[in-house]
Amino acid sequence: MTVTDTIWFGGNAGQLGVGATMTFGTSPTVTASGHSLNSNGSIGANQALGQWDVGLGVCSSLKWNGSCNENHMVDSDGPEVIKLEFSQSVTIKKLWFSYVDGDDDFSFSVYDSSGVVANYGNIDILGSGYGSYTFNQEWTAQSFGVGAQSQTCSWYFGSYTCDTNDAFKLKGVEFSYTRDDGEGNGEPEPVPLPASGLLLIAGLGAVAGMKRRRKA
Repeated sequence: MTVTDTIWFGGNAGQLGVGATMTFGTSPTVTASGHSLNSNGSIGANQALGQWDVGLGVCSSLKWNGSCNENHMVDSDGPEVIKLEFSQSVTIKKLWFSYVDGDDDFSFSVYDSSGVVANYGNIDILGSGYGSYTFNQEWTAQSFGVGAQSQTCSWYFGSYTCDTNDAFKLKGVEFSYTRDDGEGNGEPEPVPLPASGLLLIAGLGAVAGMKRRRKA
């Protein structure tokens, strides 16, 4: 059967070290880790992960010296990404964010064993303070990346400027998955025949046996 579930990432672990991971949920679980984000959407080097009441953040090596000297958010100064690794294939439905300012974007990547399957940038986070994004296209996989939008550069009043202000904390994820209901592979067992049906089959078998004896 198909089940929809939500996992929230808030808590009080604080700033964790480079390469740290956190696992949430029961079945399936999701393991979060902090990384730098490559331009093609692939996962880069391990970075420091952090957890607060309002969600998860990343502190890149640019700002990490045993503690984090920035605001603990996933931001485009790096840029930074949170990798979400599920224990089974899921379909991402919705993401929740905190510490957004109404003009923040995020990037979203989908991975398989060979690398990046899909990579999207400049996705608007709807809301201010707390925000969300509901997916129109459903992606089913075990690994995803939610990152801050990398630098967006353009000409502005005669000068070339770059926007590096995208920043947020990842608050939660809604997803659907197939759950085995105990009958095998999530599929219902065949409906058993009633007793009358079994008698009918037995009767047909007896008739067929009599015909064979007559021919003999």
